[in-house]
Amino acid sequence: MAQAAALNSHLLRNSSPPLIEQSILLAIEALQRQNNPDTRFALQETLSVLPQLKMEMTTSHPDASQLLWSDDGRFLISRGSGLRGESSYQLWDVATGELLEQLPVTVYDGIYDWSDDGRYLILRGWPDETFVFDTVTNRSILSRPDTTFGLAAAFSPDNNLIAYSTDIKVEPNNEESREYAYILVIYDLSASEEIMFKLIEPARERTVASYDAMAFSGDGRYVAGASLLRMDIWDLVTQQIVAQFPLEIDWPEAALFSPDNTYVAVSGFDGTQVWNLAEGFELPLGNPFSGDLQTLRFSADGKYLVAAREERWDAGEGGSWYQGQNGTQVWEMSTGEEVLRLPEVNAGASFIGDTHNLLTINQDDAIQIWNIDARKMLVQSQLNAQRGIAIHPTGDYVAGVDENGTIRIWSPEPFLTTQTISPMTITENYRSPDNLTLVTYSPDGSILATASWEGIVRLWATQTGQEQISITKTRVIRDLVFNPDGTSMIIGGGNYLSPAPDWQAAGFTFIQEIATGQSITLTHDIHVRDVAFAPNGRTFATASNMTQLWDADNGDEIWACAPDIEPLKLLFSPTGDKLIVLAERTIVVCDVGNGQTLKQIQPQGNSQFQQMVLHPDGRLLAVSEPNAVNVWNLETEMIVASFPVDRGKLMFSPNGRYLGTMPLRPSASNSLLTIWETETWQPVLESPERLLNDFAFSPDSHYLALANDKGAAWVLSLPDGREINRLQEHIPTVQVAFNPDGKQIALLGEWEKVLLWRWNPDDWINEACGRLSRNLTQTEWTTYFPGEQHHATCARLPFQNE
Repeated sequence: MAQAAALNSHLLRNSSPPLIEQSILLAIEALQRQNNPDTRFALQETLSVLPQLKMEMTTSHPDASQLLWSDDGRFLISRGSGLRGESSYQLWDVATGELLEQLPVTVYDGIYDWSDDGRYLILRGWPDETFVFDTVTNRSILSRPDTTFGLAAAFSPDNNLIAYSTDIKVEPNNEESREYAYILVIYDLSASEEIMFKLIEPARERTVASYDAMAFSGDGRYVAGASLLRMDIWDLVTQQIVAQFPLEIDWPEAALFSPDNTYVAVSGFDGTQVWNLAEGFELPLGNPFSGDLQTLRFSADGKYLVAAREERWDAGEGGSWYQGQNGTQVWEMSTGEEVLRLPEVNAGASFIGDTHNLLTINQDDAIQIWNIDARKMLVQSQLNAQRGIAIHPTGDYVAGVDENGTIRIWSPEPFLTTQTISPMTITENYRSPDNLTLVTYSPDGSILATASWEGIVRLWATQTGQEQISITKTRVIRDLVFNPDGTSMIIGGGNYLSPAPDWQAAGFTFIQEIATGQSITLTHDIHVRDVAFAPNGRTFATASNMTQLWDADNGDEIWACAPDIEPLKLLFSPTGDKLIVLAERTIVVCDVGNGQTLKQIQPQGNSQFQQMVLHPDGRLLAVSEPNAVNVWNLETEMIVASFPVDRGKLMFSPNGRYLGTMPLRPSASNSLLTIWETETWQPVLESPERLLNDFAFSPDSHYLALANDKGAAWVLSLPDGREINRLQEHIPTVQVAFNPDGKQIALLGEWEKVLLWRWNPDDWINEACGRLSRNLTQTEWTTYFPGEQHHATCARLPFQNE
């Protein structure tokens, strides 16, 4: 039954149109019944294209078929059509999902635009004379002049002004008169007064009509008006036209200034034109489409312009035909070159925030995010069939209304079980990958730090995989630790000694404040092998040519412990009152309060210490030697357990129940990772895989992550060793780390990239249930699980009506 559900999930996901929610629910049922590669793949495959459900409106709008966002994204308007053709409009609060009001728009009217703050609506239609409506006071505040025809309008960036253009009949009382004056009006909404009234051009010259598209500049000083033959740029300070450009576009539909006011774009059915205002010339655009305009937008930095179009159906004497083209185009403004073309119908397009990532939605309700710089699609997610879709002005959200009139809002980002981080340094147009040496999580798990051999530390957001901060030290980095509250880091490194006569051997430690970027540099005679923060976060220790304790605030040295012993590794006790120092021939326990040596432990015979790990309660210390791992009781200074394991990695589980030992190189005597139970010191698990590179315990100690040099990574449950998940991507891994929240694993692979893996199938199920809106219906359940009692796949979700 599990295999059949997984197969049916795949078929529904690839059907036309895709039945995404039904596919996800079947994949969840399959995985809940049996955890195997097929059922995991079924959920992973479908979950990767499911956008995140952010909001469902509290009530429905049954006949709604169109949606419109306010420019600031705070409100949403839905439009419905009744049985007799009348339209109904409803205003929704996006933050709460509440219906604010039924808008008083008459049967022939429509909504043309509204202010960025969502307060003022521009209503269009004829013969209704009212065209500006205040949603706060719930009243009309502005009417068009009598005997007008046509209307174009735009709000200023601060929402205080409205500019509109229309045709006024020169002889209003003469029904036979065909003479019109074409006017531009600036109206102050805050003061309720007209502050500018201009004739665009005398009617009898017939060279330009009233404007069909208008826009304010970003600073609110200029207004662009586009008409049949030309575009005018008005200076509102001088109230004069300061620039004019010829138009080859019939019936302009949209005008738009770039964010820095360098460019102004005009677009209509038969194309798009752009002018460089600073230099006064037209920028030719490569291959501009014709068709009904859906979207015209600049990227936040003005580098790119996007236009989305849809072909138009027209009827004529000879029948009907299509005009224009379907497609979305992006041009680079420095050259006018077309850099991306999507030759399909899109409901719209928007740049996401201040990035060069473009969000589009096609006719199959597939959401796609394109990186314009790289000219490639980053991700694709899929909605169930919607009657109407609208993209948030910032590109961060998508609103949709389904056949039942239910209005929902989604984040376009799908759930990705893996994300790849590939740090790059760009120098003189040369891209050089970072030679990564280590990864470590911040204490709260929100940040992943990577360090490279060249001395570059980068901080990444673990939820998105986006780089947050880059820190360049131009020194070899050997260790990096966060302080307990994650506000600063200690970075240790330096050069090895060299026989070259001019080689300068030196060690460095950097106290790095993350928020401010400020750092304090400490120098040492040789390279720093290890650094450790005290549990209180106020002091830290370094292992160089000696062991030193430092003040984390100012970098002052507090003391040096056993200065005649060269340390390899450092560990603070859980209470922070002791510092354990590992050297080749001794273990030193230092008093953190005064730096005095409390005890020293020597290896047996001529052996040498190489690695150590401390039990979470601070009593036991496991130490590796060339042919054995010995567990010392620090209180009695006695060995309590010994294992014939060659030097390699050691790790206690966070709860102290297990000790993991892994040899650095496999041998005939012991070539496998072994997990020992610390109560009995008996092995409870041996890895079935040889040639492991690394392992790690989960924060709750219930799971074990493994990775080998062939690119395989997988997770086992403890103590039974049952496989929970196996990574599909193959990445030869040198280091494995669990996020402190346990939900993510970082895999450092082959020096140049990191893979972030959301590994737990239970988390996948919880994520899927959080994104879905319903459970399987009785009919769907009977189809796929005949003979079984119908139940909720996701407990908190409702059952959909048949």
